[in-house]
Amino acid sequence: RNSKTKLLLGPRYALLKKPFSIYRDRYKMKKHLNKILVTLGGGEKKEGCIIKIVRAIEQLGQSNLHLRIIGRLKPALKNSIKNHLKNNSIRFDLKDIVNNIWEDMLWADLAICGGGTTTYELCCLGVPFMTVIVADNQEFNAELLERENISINLGWHNKLNTEEIKIKLSD
Repeated sequence: RNSKTKLLLGPRYALLKKPFSIYRDRYKMKKHLNKILVTLGGGEKKEGCIIKIVRAIEQLGQSNLHLRIIGRLKPALKNSIKNHLKNNSIRFDLKDIVNNIWEDMLWADLAICGGGTTTYELCCLGVPFMTVIVADNQEFNAELLERENISINLGWHNKLNTEEIKIKLSD
């Protein structure tokens, strides 16, 4: 860089798709937790984490919940989720990776996501969220967002505890 280079640093200059700036003022905070979005991508290390989140949501005992999980989910994981939720009144959608995630984010009362770029998208839209650390480069971000009271950090994906998730969802 030379001395005339203008540096655009900080969250004001986050690289997000244009629809996030278009829809940023459209989110309305909900009074009750009814719609939960879980988006952690895919990969084997996230499968156990997703099941723990599903169990925690199931244990809330709310009949009006709607759960939407977005990610590259293997057939075995999809079947496991369906088996967990088939005997209760929780409605659920399982979606592959989408190109218009902002629509699903605006739909949600709460999102549970990895601690990476998705957190900036949720912040831009104003959607409340919880983070799960799924990679080393997400740890600082997830901890900082919690320290600044922007989100709740559920911790590392491989150390999640269903009961702790349930307690944090109930608060």
